[in-house]
Amino acid sequence: MGSKVRTFRNYLPWDGSRIQDATRDADNEILTKAARNMKLLTKASFTANALAIQVITNVLSYSQLTDLVITRLKPEEYIWSMAPTSLKKLMWEMPVGPSGRDQNPWDTALFLIKVAETTCPDLESLDILVCDFITRGRQAILPAVSKDAASQYRAMQVSTTPQLPRLRHFGFKYQDAPAAPAQQSLVDSSFLDFVTRHSASLQSISISTSGGWGPMTRETLDFVLKVCSSLPQLIELTLDKKMTGISRGGERISDLQFLTELAPALASPKYEIERFNVGSIEMPFSSPVGRLFALWKNLKFLTVGDGDASRGPYFNDGRLDFVSYGSVSKRPL
Repeated sequence: MGSKVRTFRNYLPWDGSRIQDATRDADNEILTKAARNMKLLTKASFTANALAIQVITNVLSYSQLTDLVITRLKPEEYIWSMAPTSLKKLMWEMPVGPSGRDQNPWDTALFLIKVAETTCPDLESLDILVCDFITRGRQAILPAVSKDAASQYRAMQVSTTPQLPRLRHFGFKYQDAPAAPAQQSLVDSSFLDFVTRHSASLQSISISTSGGWGPMTRETLDFVLKVCSSLPQLIELTLDKKMTGISRGGERISDLQFLTELAPALASPKYEIERFNVGSIEMPFSSPVGRLFALWKNLKFLTVGDGDASRGPYFNDGRLDFVSYGSVSKRPL
């Protein structure tokens, strides 16, 4: 059966609910053998299990694998050797654990960037998430692998020239990052440096903004605008508040004020943004919010979330019910 598999996905639910996952309780030897038979994989999404480790550490033998998503495994522990891969899309969610919470999140991500730049010449999309996962229940015992591949990447110098000529999308999200403004400044400068180096190809960017679910700051607005100004071909922008647990500090501004200043600054014809996503604006979507984007003449897709949606008509419902989604006073409690 494994020889016929083209797409594979297994996951753990974010809320810890019980689901049937054949890779969670199966014998490691069985999972390893299954992975060895999946030589025609084109897309795969894995959590931490022996099947995933077999594919990751031997990804060079999966010559048709283009899309890979990995969750709850550290690339420094399970990674492939230095040779070209067929990967075009890579998303990796890295667990930091209690001992890594004081580490600069960009330092954690840099290892994977070295891997991508060295072994993924055709990479078009790279998402890196540095997260502190909540684990529930019994954890699987994972097979040990050689550390030789990881040590080679660690010894590499950071590149100062673009190494991913086909990169169209880059996203970097994190939480539990250092609270010190100086360290946050290092994260921002490193992120901006990577983006600028690949500005000739990048068209889509995902940025962790400040404050978790709290208020934005003017420093965050300035940083977002600086990133956008370095990308002449930008057509998709995502602002992610949910994943980051720190604030850049400085002057606090409301989400509405943030959008009020952001929207005209990124208007056409200077920019040709087609897709804009922001996870939360801490208020219901309204006509004034919608009118902010009237100057975005190329806009085709708009996602503007409400951080308090659990009490609104959008909760657990994908319909665009603009009539009932009115003012705060009219929303059901």
